[in-house]
Amino acid sequence: MAIERSEFDQDKLNALSGKTLPDLLAAAFAGTNQAYADDFRRTATIRLPRLDEGSLGQLFQMLMLATVVEGRLVGINPYGQPGVEATRRT
Repeated sequence: MAIERSEFDQDKLNALSGKTLPDLLAAAFAGTNQAYADDFRRTATIRLPRLDEGSLGQLFQMLMLATVVEGRLVGINPYGQPGVEATRRT
């Protein structure tokens, strides 16, 4: 389903008429990656074979492990929760 043209066009969005949501998302994705590349910032694209419980579970597990590794690399205990412990003493 494409965006329809408005006869009023107060918001100047008629330029998007005929575009679909996947078109807009692809443009936003490409624009964001280009902006990061222009600023010499690295990005990663993660593509899942399927959008199901197994694939999402594997993705979440990988991201949790990556968070632990990154925490260790920067010298913090990623499992430590000093703020939580402080609130339990009160």
